[in-house]
Amino acid sequence: MRPQPLLVQGEVDATRFDIAARVDGRVAEIPVERGQNVAANAVLVKIDNPETIAKHEQALAANIVAEAQLANINAGTRAEVTAASIQSISGLIRAALGGSGRAWAFAFAGLCRE
Repeated sequence: MRPQPLLVQGEVDATRFDIAARVDGRVAEIPVERGQNVAANAVLVKIDNPETIAKHEQALAANIVAEAQLANINAGTRAEVTAASIQSISGLIRAALGGSGRAWAFAFAGLCRE
């Protein structure tokens, strides 16, 4: 059970602040100095993860391939064939990305436009 948050009105100074990243990796850079005031949403730590970068590039490449195949499909095929082909392409890309949900969403972001 978590303790109730402390509500304070006015100005508060913190001597210690714990943060956690949503992704794993190694600290590549800390672009702020100790004691420096920072704005909301400022980058505090840059994380380097070669595996994530490789998956991102793989997702971009899969997206390019999928868009090219989708263009070929939409170039005059029947609706039933088009739907089956899109399902086939999506299965291939999902397999190529190892079923990664984020990479899958990223790769298909361009194909889900209405």
